[in-house]
Amino acid sequence: MNDRIFTLVAAFILLASSAINASHLSGAEFHFEHVSGNDYIISLALYRDCNGINVPSTVSVQMESLNCAINNNLTFPLTSGPTVVTSIPVAQTTCLGGVIQGYEEYIYSDTVTFPASCTDWHFSYGSCCRNAAVTNLVNPSSAGLLVESTFNSGVVNNAPIYFIDPIFYGSMGANFSVALGGFDPDGDQLVFSLAAPLDDPSAPIPFVAGLSTAQPLEILPGTAVSFSATTGQLNCVLSTAPQIVVFDVLVEEWRNGQKIATHRRSLQILPINLGGGQMLAPPIVNNLSNGSIVDAYTMEYTSAAQPFSFSMLFNDQDMGDVLTYNAAYSTLETVFPNAQVTSTNPNGNLNDLELSIQIPNPSPSLFSIIIEENNYLQQSFSYEIRAANTTNVHSVETKPVAVRIYPNPVAQTTTFEVRNAVYETLELTVFGMTGQLVSTQTTSSNHVLEFNRGDLPAGIYSFQLRGDAVLVNTGLLQLK
Repeated sequence: MNDRIFTLVAAFILLASSAINASHLSGAEFHFEHVSGNDYIISLALYRDCNGINVPSTVSVQMESLNCAINNNLTFPLTSGPTVVTSIPVAQTTCLGGVIQGYEEYIYSDTVTFPASCTDWHFSYGSCCRNAAVTNLVNPSSAGLLVESTFNSGVVNNAPIYFIDPIFYGSMGANFSVALGGFDPDGDQLVFSLAAPLDDPSAPIPFVAGLSTAQPLEILPGTAVSFSATTGQLNCVLSTAPQIVVFDVLVEEWRNGQKIATHRRSLQILPINLGGGQMLAPPIVNNLSNGSIVDAYTMEYTSAAQPFSFSMLFNDQDMGDVLTYNAAYSTLETVFPNAQVTSTNPNGNLNDLELSIQIPNPSPSLFSIIIEENNYLQQSFSYEIRAANTTNVHSVETKPVAVRIYPNPVAQTTTFEVRNAVYETLELTVFGMTGQLVSTQTTSSNHVLEFNRGDLPAGIYSFQLRGDAVLVNTGLLQLK
């Protein structure tokens, strides 16, 4: 952009001022951090525009498991915020008296002890109502905002670390690239997908005519939205029309062929008028050594014992613009602390930026690169580095393990029979309804385990069945 025009078009100003009395929630997401044992710090991040009503001092989060017949209502206190979140100078936003809509982050969190080990924990938070200025949903002011996560407490797990906050700006009529994914601190494989926002767990909010889950925002005619299930990267060319766009991204965590968690992120895009020009397009990746390019978002290394190097060339079509690499907000050097990054401007052109990257000891992970134009609007790009000949979980058909339990209710003994898988060992752990471990039994049989209650008193118990240390089934036992 050669001319920095920070004034929004009049139509957008009218839209943005039409919902003064709404909650003005613009985005939300859960986060899970393991502390020890069954204890987790669970956080809910809420994002609202700076003109919204006051946020509450506490929020109510629903925690339930159908398998374990538990339904709790948790109260999380406000522990952080407000923090202004923006990819443009804060002084230009309404948070500090500017004209471009600004946004704030509020964090609610608490330490939660899982009362039982269950594979189907479901956490949810909902609030009414959405901003009437939203342009891509039908009747947004009467629709709520809902985020949710499912969680398997039978395995130690930390939620993904996302590349960027769920509120981001774009330039009208220009290339738009945003890294909606993240990396997993436990090394779990992540799968991303676009989704319609929810009003309640069973009620997706319809998009306006012409938009859909695959294309939730207005784009220039003749162009398309691309989205990577591997990295969560979204690329498109935004329409020149003013719009405020909300949609969700689903994040699945996979470990050893089993899905152990899902997270729903509620996101918002705000295209603004920057006076014409073109933002940079996705970069060209080349000069690989010790590896190869799989697709636009994925690279493979041949040997983990050898340095893995490559370069990325970014170009802005406006000759007067200056591109810079924002190392502080990129996650490349967080994921790979020993990475060496060199930034140059080929042929002295400041609108061209080349990053030469070397990773001494590569390992599988996702990472992001943040590029700024004239130290102003950020574009984010995400990539996967993986070992050669790796198969992604979303390209493999996985079948749930079928387990037959008979009889249940249990007089003295019952049989667990695995119907469609074979394991060297089976292990059954049984818990009382307050979460205490009361029995552990193992067998070397490859598909049958006989459980003897011993002197356990009558009552309802939860169980976990593992095959070769992998959790394959959970549920309830009734002892008569």
